[in-house]
Amino acid sequence: MGIYLEKMLALDIPNLQQETIDLLESSKVFLSKINHTENCQQQITQQQELVKKLELRMTVVAPMKAGKSTIINAIVGQELVPSHSFAMTTLPTEIVINNQLTEPKLQIPNQTVEILTGLTQQITQAIEQQGIEWAYKQTEEYLHLKDLVTELAQGMSINSQVIGHSDIQNYLEKVNHIIRLATKLIPNYDWNIFHLPRIETPCQSSIFSSLQQSNLIIVDTPGPNEAGDNHKLAETVITQIQNSSVVLFILDYTNLHTKAEEEVKKEVQKIIDLRGKDNLFVLVNKIDRRKDKNSLNSEQVKSYVKSEFGIENIFEISAINAFNANSFLQNKNNPQELFEDIDTWEMVQDTITETKLQQLAKQKWQKSGFSSFLKDVIYKLTIGSTHECMRTAIKTARSCLN
Repeated sequence: MGIYLEKMLALDIPNLQQETIDLLESSKVFLSKINHTENCQQQITQQQELVKKLELRMTVVAPMKAGKSTIINAIVGQELVPSHSFAMTTLPTEIVINNQLTEPKLQIPNQTVEILTGLTQQITQAIEQQGIEWAYKQTEEYLHLKDLVTELAQGMSINSQVIGHSDIQNYLEKVNHIIRLATKLIPNYDWNIFHLPRIETPCQSSIFSSLQQSNLIIVDTPGPNEAGDNHKLAETVITQIQNSSVVLFILDYTNLHTKAEEEVKKEVQKIIDLRGKDNLFVLVNKIDRRKDKNSLNSEQVKSYVKSEFGIENIFEISAINAFNANSFLQNKNNPQELFEDIDTWEMVQDTITETKLQQLAKQKWQKSGFSSFLKDVIYKLTIGSTHECMRTAIKTARSCLN
């Protein structure tokens, strides 16, 4: 490890950075002389921007209710992004670790504020023209949007900055609902969001404790069955995957060997076509649902995923157990969440000691499988983000040239 660090320190990063940018520019110039290469040129331009900032993007993709939000919250060690039993994410959101902050901060770029403001105005106009009962009918499959329809009819403004856990969660939920509502009420309205909201947050996970700030950008995206038939949302996911160095795809353990898995296979293949297999990691979540000896064990799960999806990088995890265990170990929060059911907690809460709770939390953490994932994927990506960022950019240019 010492030799590796010495070699890293000996590298002239600014010079390598400039050489990479120049190489990407040469690739763009060459491609500009060939017809039908606009998409490739855009990809390379986006990679140039990432190299200038030395940012490494890791996009998280999952079918609805596979546990994507819980996994992201477990990585950063706090409840940050909202989750629901219905389709939630519509607008990709960036999350970056900044331990110089004392509480999380959400920043929405001005260009995106303008687009969201335009969407709310268009929605309001549609409601005024067609009537609020029409709006309710159009959104009856999303009952949670009914209150938003009422609120928009009364007027709403879009903020560019929000501070604090609960305020960020509530605001992200509202913004995502606005976009979901727009897809139902004004489906032909032309909008595309390229400048994403960014959450900067201190991290309560020990894996990031020594960092002031990380160049690893975690990107939360709408899943395939969250985007549905909406082409704008589907295109947004594709763009984020193209711009990413690493993709995490979440599989639901309870959906293995089911019909739902067939659609997931198609989505995984799309990601492989866009980014290849090298930096695609599969997280099989909800292993806490493993019921008995007839359930797939760890080796069987990995063998099955490898044979069905053709991917080598596989981790078994229980995101909910990891999040609850870390929450208690860091802040003594929600001890009842360490138990399988509320009845068990009510039986022992008056007699159980803090030492026993600590032991239970540590056991939950170890069994969650999250420690290996953080160490073998997140930590390595974090310390190697500078080099991986440039490596990804060059791979992207080479792919476009091929």
